[in-house]
Amino acid sequence: MKAFLHAGKHLLVVVLFVSSWAMTGCVESSFTLANESRLPKGIELPPGLTRKDVSVTLNYPSTPRPVVEFILTDRKWKKLAVVKGNFRPSPNDNIVVINGITEVLALVPCGPHQGYVQDGHIVALFYVVDEPRERNEILTDRLPMCPKNEKNKIDLSQIPDGRTCRFDLSNWSGVARAHP
Repeated sequence: MKAFLHAGKHLLVVVLFVSSWAMTGCVESSFTLANESRLPKGIELPPGLTRKDVSVTLNYPSTPRPVVEFILTDRKWKKLAVVKGNFRPSPNDNIVVINGITEVLALVPCGPHQGYVQDGHIVALFYVVDEPRERNEILTDRLPMCPKNEKNKIDLSQIPDGRTCRFDLSNWSGVARAHP
């Protein structure tokens, strides 16, 4: 009887964990809105701030529900707002509905040969696109290569805020250090 009660406690913990994960999930993938992109129309800026004053992170949780989370922060990473949306993946883009407004997103993960740095951090990017057929390569080919120092290394701390650039991932040793 004692063993049954002990196993029942562990089973209760497992059931609570699984049901909690099904409702909230863990972040499966995360993308940062490219500085060159406009904000999704379903996200409102706080009074007195401009697009250049904020950053947006898009999180895809690993839940059975098709829900995404947009986190709006200022440039000092203070959380200003969290906006939920629903998504419908399609072959070349993602369609997201935020507060009843439909947007098309282009997701640009760091690939095997290309990485992206924005505001001194290595990130996967996303863009809000007005032309759904605009491909990721077209969006990212416009980005400049990250500057290097005299030792031919990219020093992430030297990339100014508001700057987005790309670097060659095949030579990862070319990155000196990241921001704390």
